[in-house]
Amino acid sequence: MFHLLEQHVFSRFLAALILVCSVLFAATASAQTDDGHRLVGLLDYIGADYAAAVKDGEVINDFEFREMQELADDAQTFAKGSKQAPEELSKTLVELDALIERKASRAEVAQTALHARKLVVDSFEVALAPTQAPELTSGRELYEANCVQCHGADGRAQVPGVDQMEPTPTNFTDAGTRAVLSPYRVFNTTSFGIEGTPMRAFSELSASERWDIAFYVMSLAHGHQTEGSAAELPESFDASLATLASLSDRDLRGRLIEAGVAKEQVDAAVSYLRVEAPKAVEEGKADALAVAFSHIDRAESAFEGGDYKLARKEVLSAYLDGFEPVESRLSAIDGDLVAQTEAHFMTLRDALENEKAERAEAQFAALRASLDQAEAALGQGGGQAWTAAVASAVIILREGLEVVLLIGLLLGLLRRFGAPESRKFVHAGWAAALLAGGATWWVANELIAISGAGRELIEGIVGLLAAAVLFSVSYWFMSNLHGQKWLEFIKEKIAQKASGGQMFALFGLAFLAVYREAFETILFYQALLIEAEGSEGAVIAGMVGGGAVLAVVAVLILKAGKKLPIKPFFAVSGALLYALCIVLVGSGLHAFVEAGYLPVFSLPLPTVSWLGFYPEVITVTAQTLLIVAGVVWGVHTVKKTRAGAPA
Repeated sequence: MFHLLEQHVFSRFLAALILVCSVLFAATASAQTDDGHRLVGLLDYIGADYAAAVKDGEVINDFEFREMQELADDAQTFAKGSKQAPEELSKTLVELDALIERKASRAEVAQTALHARKLVVDSFEVALAPTQAPELTSGRELYEANCVQCHGADGRAQVPGVDQMEPTPTNFTDAGTRAVLSPYRVFNTTSFGIEGTPMRAFSELSASERWDIAFYVMSLAHGHQTEGSAAELPESFDASLATLASLSDRDLRGRLIEAGVAKEQVDAAVSYLRVEAPKAVEEGKADALAVAFSHIDRAESAFEGGDYKLARKEVLSAYLDGFEPVESRLSAIDGDLVAQTEAHFMTLRDALENEKAERAEAQFAALRASLDQAEAALGQGGGQAWTAAVASAVIILREGLEVVLLIGLLLGLLRRFGAPESRKFVHAGWAAALLAGGATWWVANELIAISGAGRELIEGIVGLLAAAVLFSVSYWFMSNLHGQKWLEFIKEKIAQKASGGQMFALFGLAFLAVYREAFETILFYQALLIEAEGSEGAVIAGMVGGGAVLAVVAVLILKAGKKLPIKPFFAVSGALLYALCIVLVGSGLHAFVEAGYLPVFSLPLPTVSWLGFYPEVITVTAQTLLIVAGVVWGVHTVKKTRAGAPA
């Protein structure tokens, strides 16, 4: 029986591991898919450069016109080859092609290209901005190493042999170029190159490095005369990375004038935004929630316009990309405020999903009030080192307690069964998970961008897989608690399997449980270290202190395992593993809800995150079913034990 069970659990682990790899790939690809970026780049190019090909219904440049036709054909080809492309996008691209063929006005073509672009961004979930503030110093070094040969050190493209280059390299300081060029367009060009030209794809550079180049290129025309420009920016102006990455200088000028900046000050303000604002985004610790506020502003505008779907998407982005990164530090300052803010986010999403206007309006106000409180709490200067240390300890304790309990129980059981050799599989599992978590974080930062939704998807999938393995293991424990003969049999079989090196199921369970927490913990510490600049020592101290507490808990679990009689210890272990399974199911499903993959159906109940209990119909229903199944199962097991049923 044990042999069959072990093979069953091990096969589940192999399938789970394969599925985890697939999900990691799918999650990262969906956040920043190549086809999506290519389509956006093509549409941006058509919308910006069509005016150089056609004027008043006549072709004024044959080469440019043919290029517009080819780009429109390419866009249709990319859309047809992708399952993510909605039918509306295909129809819009056909319409765009027809407009170009009949030499329509620039306004018609630009408007249609812009509509198609929006459809691409929504359906492909294209990330239009970097996940962290770009570094212009790094951008300059990369530009000098890769771009000066054609574009020149100053970006004016005045280099030897430029007359023989076809087409002529772009002059990044030209006013006409800057009117249509944005950091995102530069990022796209460096990502994919331009076919038929010397401009190749710099695929060897990471996404963050390409963003560094893009923002540096846009700063070339502005020099360093930016002093005082920040003071001229109205508070209502959105200077987020999303805005800076997606807009050209001309678009920035228009936004600044709309915000009330005097025309004579607009040039200086644009220069500030290109040269200093990226640094301000990185250094502005008190403005950590600026992204959340920006998305909430857009969500409320969409809501007022009757677009509930867009409003819900913006609220989701506000949580994943604006609030979640500061959640760890805020938890150390005011845990109740974190729970309150999260509840407002979920309730607002619920109201928008069900198009309840009055409820949504009230929740917008409540959420803004909570975010204002959060910003005030994060902006407090006093006690930064102390709050950083507490936040660090809270992170490792919150993320590590489940893992320590699980690993401690497994090691204790193996010790009691006299199978010390098999413990190496458990240790190998959690060690491999730490390495895998670090590798995933590195990939997310250096190679491809994982959105907030992608992170939640990874955590949810891995959590549910770990719950599935835990269910199998706990079922095995609880269904075989009767009979001394069976206990002797199981000791013998475990020892045999351990010596045979076939207990890889233990490796799988340890790996899945620890990987989910390792990945999330690394992301939390990354955000905390950015927030607590200058207090890195306090962060490390908190980590060490929290780790010490976890070590004590692990020792206590192992000592308890030595002293308890084997049968009660076996029963308690099975029950605790089943309880962890219920916690992981709740946390895993909640991650899917947070990421927007499952709908929100809120319940008027409190959140108890350390128990994996979230007031949502989906999570509560799943956990209730598991609890009922566990009770029925436990009663049945007790009856079998009392009856002395044979194994």
